[in-house]
Amino acid sequence: MDTVPDISVALNAALTDLDIPDVTRDDVRCWVGNGARVLCGRAISRDSADTADPALAEHLLEQFLRRYAERTCAGSRIYDGAEPLLDWLAAHGIDLAIVTNKPFEHTGILLEALALRRRFGLVIGGDSALRKKPDPEPLRECLRHYGLDPSDALMVGDSENDIDAARAAGIDSVCVTYGYNQGRDVHGLGANLVVESLPELMQHLEPLTS
Repeated sequence: MDTVPDISVALNAALTDLDIPDVTRDDVRCWVGNGARVLCGRAISRDSADTADPALAEHLLEQFLRRYAERTCAGSRIYDGAEPLLDWLAAHGIDLAIVTNKPFEHTGILLEALALRRRFGLVIGGDSALRKKPDPEPLRECLRHYGLDPSDALMVGDSENDIDAARAAGIDSVCVTYGYNQGRDVHGLGANLVVESLPELMQHLEPLTS
């Protein structure tokens, strides 16, 4: 899902609450991916380094979570090609899980609003496990949940966090060229495969399911 439109609105509302100048949507797109706390720190420091005062960042985080709960899925949308891929995976009996650094509550609201929750047997949010991506623990929890070896799983993501987590968990990874890659060229992240669109992934998986 592209959730930056709603995140941007909620973040700017929270910044206004604290008399801090707004940020642009492009800024937010570069800063998301490491969890809401890091996003708030970057919104204060205005860079990806997150050098903000911790107390101020925590205050902004509190305001942001409140604002985001008010508007979690007003402008968010499913990326083109995502639903056909999900249909194809379901038709082939492939179990699906979500591992995200977004808080579990907000993830659930999005999935319900976009009628996607039923498609996933497991959802792990950024506050569901002790550690977030790029730590491999959330992916290992997926493996334990489904009783799988790492060689039986595939991580599909859009960022360095996703690819690093998969590598640490011993899972092959696919990276799309769009999404929340913080301005990085995803071809250099070390994924096993890079695709321009999710339907393209079906072409690579077809031989494995026939």
